[in-house]
Amino acid sequence: MTDKEKRAKKRREYFIRAARRIIEKDGVEGLNVRRIAEEAGYAPATIYNYFGNLNGLLSAVIDSYAVDIMQWLNDKLSVDLPPAKKLKTSYLEFARFFLESPDLFKIIFMNENLSAVEDEAMLPNFVEMYQLRMSLFHTLVNEHSYSKDEALRLEGIITSMLFGMLYARSFGISRLEPEKFLQELKSNIEYLIPESRDL
Repeated sequence: MTDKEKRAKKRREYFIRAARRIIEKDGVEGLNVRRIAEEAGYAPATIYNYFGNLNGLLSAVIDSYAVDIMQWLNDKLSVDLPPAKKLKTSYLEFARFFLESPDLFKIIFMNENLSAVEDEAMLPNFVEMYQLRMSLFHTLVNEHSYSKDEALRLEGIITSMLFGMLYARSFGISRLEPEKFLQELKSNIEYLIPESRDL
């Protein structure tokens, strides 16, 4: 990486951190180019140079949260678990992360601007998270008695269930306390991937 590229990366990080501070204080609604630039200590035009527009910066900010999630998951999954148990644990720890940071779930997954992101290259860390999840599902095919179709179907069901439960909690439809939420999620996952098939 050249010195110029290093400087550009560092400036991008200044803007991302500034936007995160604003979001965590006032929500996404508190973001505007002028305020982010002031918080970062740069001219507003610099944001357009590095991100194209405010949505480009917001995409980078949202993707930066994926780094936090991946770090959380890697810390929790570093133990030597059998693959199917590691898969179950990844869902439980993903849920636990957002139960401990409920506002982040709203910012990342209930943000209407995220729907504007169509280019996977703009969300590399979320792509990495998806690849991690899919690699865990492939272990069901490679090391357990699941077909590829079963593994893909299970991924769709469990992921949809998890997000449905988190959405319901975010909207106040579900008032499950965190531990009860995790128990219900674990029970549902174990129903779909029974212990007898972990062996």
